[in-house]
Amino acid sequence: MDFSLKYPGARGTKYLPQIDVQVKSWRRPTGPGESWAYPMKARHFQQLAGAFEIPRFLLLVVVPADVRAYTQADDECLRLHRACYWASFADVEPPWQLPGDTTVKVEVLKKNLLTAEALLGLILRPGAALEVP
Repeated sequence: MDFSLKYPGARGTKYLPQIDVQVKSWRRPTGPGESWAYPMKARHFQQLAGAFEIPRFLLLVVVPADVRAYTQADDECLRLHRACYWASFADVEPPWQLPGDTTVKVEVLKKNLLTAEALLGLILRPGAALEVP
């Protein structure tokens, strides 16, 4: 996993709720329909597929082809160009029979745009409680 996003519990307790994410960037996205068809190494997919105690998600960042166009920054704003989408493979059986460097195409729904509200929704899955001061 690339990142763990955690909400700190009371002092001396676990961080709850929390999620783990794997982040991938993609310069030449394909998928003309309702989803992206992202080519991913089987070993990376196997780290996401199936149920885990801490939920795991893929964050797919679609970026411009030119690396110099990724961001725009000034004193008022840091703007990241293009968009980020999320996917969960908790209900998918991992393809253990595939060699780790085999490529598999995974479906990432275009409607799963990662917004602030969507990120909170991933962290605050059903049953999780969060008190925001």
